[in-house]
Amino acid sequence: MSDTILLLSRQSDLAHHLLQHFQQHKALRFYPSLAGPQELHSLLQRLNPQVVLVGPDITSAADAPALRELLTSAHSPPLIFLQAAHHPRPSEFWQAALDWGAVETVAMSEKNWLKTLLQYVEALLPLGRESRRQRQSAALKAAESRRLTPTPCRLLLIGASTGGPQALAQILSELPASFALPILIVQHLPGGFTDSLAQQLQSLSALQVREVQPQDQLQAGQALIVPGSQQVRLLRNGQLVLYSAEGHSRPSVNLTLISAIQAFQQKVLALILTGMGQDGLDGVQRLKAAGGRCLAEHPSSCVVYGMPRAVIEAGLADRVLPLPRIASELKRWGQPQTPRALQKS
Repeated sequence: MSDTILLLSRQSDLAHHLLQHFQQHKALRFYPSLAGPQELHSLLQRLNPQVVLVGPDITSAADAPALRELLTSAHSPPLIFLQAAHHPRPSEFWQAALDWGAVETVAMSEKNWLKTLLQYVEALLPLGRESRRQRQSAALKAAESRRLTPTPCRLLLIGASTGGPQALAQILSELPASFALPILIVQHLPGGFTDSLAQQLQSLSALQVREVQPQDQLQAGQALIVPGSQQVRLLRNGQLVLYSAEGHSRPSVNLTLISAIQAFQQKVLALILTGMGQDGLDGVQRLKAAGGRCLAEHPSSCVVYGMPRAVIEAGLADRVLPLPRIASELKRWGQPQTPRALQKS
């Protein structure tokens, strides 16, 4: 049985272009729609699409609020937002994607955007996933049952990709202002989008959430997000240095973790959230060798079980938790008696 991809857009040229592209993939059934709210409701029930693509024209449509309500319900399929080749206000596009709960965005200005789109679609389809029973490896079961005793830490480093913004929103909204560990977030995003993400998360969190600025200093009560398309190096005094490095995800969980280990040795707690690929695996291997700890998101709550799977199946996750339980675990590590500011130990 074919999996269904639903496109919601009133742009006929976009629909025609995507229809031609998806016709090459026999396992996928592509359905373009000009639907208003009432028809969309019917289509969602009748087609039961595995993924919905949202065209760049939809969020500014007069009926956008009603469409958004339908697509953000508890049982709605994952959304991929398509960004116009020449969007006049990229930050507004990303804000809308966050508001609608999109798990991925694809910029149609990119040379290979259709290839990227197909990769995202395939990653989100049940067709390309293993059964839940197959996921329950011995490493996963062992990590699920393990209870950790918090050890002294100087940094919580969070890595995420596809589905990360929603996971981060839930976690940061539950952490108190008294959370005593500095937080550094590595979320795979293009340049220009992480500032909008930081603003969105700041509106939900008691912590100070913002994008890393040059010469920033890690401190408790603050969650800093590495800018899209850049890397960050950590110094032993807690200072952050931005730079560029080709040949890696940008930003890269691996490079950031390796730098954190060089600065703080084993006093780093890593958290690997939902995402495609295995960025973070090499960094977590080095962290574990240094004596550090790693938490990973349980497959049951992952949008894409890629990055967590890599560390879990390598036996590197000290504990595996579904998203609703992650914040409570982190609170155990970030008790207020931990020093409020990051000092050189």
